Amino acid sequence: MKYAIITILISIGAASSAQAAGVRQIECSAFLGGYDVETILVDIGADGKAESVQYVDHQGPVGPFLKTSTNTFEYGPESLVINEVITIADDLRNATVVVVYKDGGRVAKTAHFTCE
Repeated sequence: MKYAIITILISIGAASSAQAAGVRQIECSAFLGGYDVETILVDIGADGKAESVQYVDHQGPVGPFLKTSTNTFEYGPESLVINEVITIADDLRNATVVVVYKDGGRVAKTAHFTCE
């Protein structure tokens, strides 16, 4: 199993409507060489927990992700042979993307994002 550790560049911003609702957005981008960029946008609520995520991998947008538990989101419709799971750490400094094959739960890819 091959693991990829990716350092993230982070910028924090919020739209005026999001600020009014107490929501801020964290953007984590992974540059994998050449034109290969992966991005995770995380909407953080006033309680400091992740409310929603948007993920763009090297092939384009992935999703929509459904929240399955606190700071954990999953995407994997029946038409795909994989599930993609994004987990955001409670301290909002780390995120993990795990791609898991549905047949037996074998891990195909793990990417660790560090947000500073």
